[in-house]
Amino acid sequence: MINFNRFKHKPESVLIISLPILMIFSRFFLEISLLFISFSFLYILIKNKNLSKIFNFFTYVFFIFYFILLISYLLSDFKSETFTIFFYFRFCLYVLALSFFFNNDDYLVNFFFKTIVLVVIVLLIDAMIQFVFGKNILNYKNEIPYRVTSFFNDEQILGSFVSKIFIFLLLAKVFFKRSLIKTHFLINFSIICSPIIIFLSGERASILIFSIMCIYLSFFLYRENRFKIFYRLSFILIFVLSVLLLNSKTYYDRYVSHTLSGFFDPNSAQNQDQLPKDIKTKYKIFFLSAEHQSYMMTSLNIFKEKKFTGSGPKSYRYACKEENMSVSLTSCNSHPHNYYLQILSETGFLGTVFLVFIYLMIVYRSIINFFRVFFKKNYDLFEIITLAFYFSQFWPINQTGNLFNNFNSIMLFFPMGIYLYLKDRRLKKLI
Repeated sequence: MINFNRFKHKPESVLIISLPILMIFSRFFLEISLLFISFSFLYILIKNKNLSKIFNFFTYVFFIFYFILLISYLLSDFKSETFTIFFYFRFCLYVLALSFFFNNDDYLVNFFFKTIVLVVIVLLIDAMIQFVFGKNILNYKNEIPYRVTSFFNDEQILGSFVSKIFIFLLLAKVFFKRSLIKTHFLINFSIICSPIIIFLSGERASILIFSIMCIYLSFFLYRENRFKIFYRLSFILIFVLSVLLLNSKTYYDRYVSHTLSGFFDPNSAQNQDQLPKDIKTKYKIFFLSAEHQSYMMTSLNIFKEKKFTGSGPKSYRYACKEENMSVSLTSCNSHPHNYYLQILSETGFLGTVFLVFIYLMIVYRSIINFFRVFFKKNYDLFEIITLAFYFSQFWPINQTGNLFNNFNSIMLFFPMGIYLYLKDRRLKKLI
């Protein structure tokens, strides 16, 4: 039971605990809540004359990226359509505000993690009901048999959502004391449930992201007794999912047949009419599929027009309509379905260098942590888990959402707010 009197900042704390639920049911109130939390954070800093908390390494890196976006926007031909990029700085505020309120209230962090666990368990129950009966507890139907959507209804993002909040379960596993047996049981159950939910969603990109994250973590967590149970359970889980895969033609076709034909078969149903025949015959292998190949070629065409700054952030949907940009009728979309292609086409060489540099920094820090774990030196589990999240989310060869989509941006930046808090907490213990 939540004791609201224990919260130091009651309105902000209630909203923060509600965020995982709002992520599912209301994007509008999610944005409003985060804005309220952010402005409340600024008000407290100004009132206490403590604006120095705004300036840290994350802020500096973020505003380098923000400056690149502004340069690209100012040189864009689509300013009137993409002016909302000016407000992109709010994601930095979200991160700093979350870190601040978590730092001031361990009781808040405790209940935030428990809310995440509850959300995952409820999603599993609801997804299983929809999988078995064809509709969930809110009577939402899964129109495609292998695409369970649960409370997201007609939005096929259940797997993507779970693959992104999975990091909070891992952080919670480290955060809570081992003596809290019931809490760890629920966390362990939620961790095991997550790949089942992602599998039922039928989202191949989410399966790939989740698999990359797990493979990454397997190189780092083997010395941690609290995670050793998952090494054993992973074999059981792989066996169960394999049996389900091999005994379900629907899921086998979705995960195996469709994936392989997308890469290698130009005449498969999913590749037909995605590229002109004269272009399609030039390729023996596609970038994920002929459709994604068309996005890649269109992105490169846009990039060639403005190589240094691109067409402007959030402008792919407009730039692809220009003459000789699109290579097929389906290659003009809201975004090119890959973060690197989107950054390349919309922010050019300038933004691409930044994104690649960030990813190389993730790899660099990962290598350092690997040797620290291998030689049993002091290492930071919170950093390792956070790096695993961003390493998998920004894996180059995959289908992704729109990088500048509000909801997607919130999901990508949210873990950074938790990590900054956990990093400060760890440093305070060392002092």
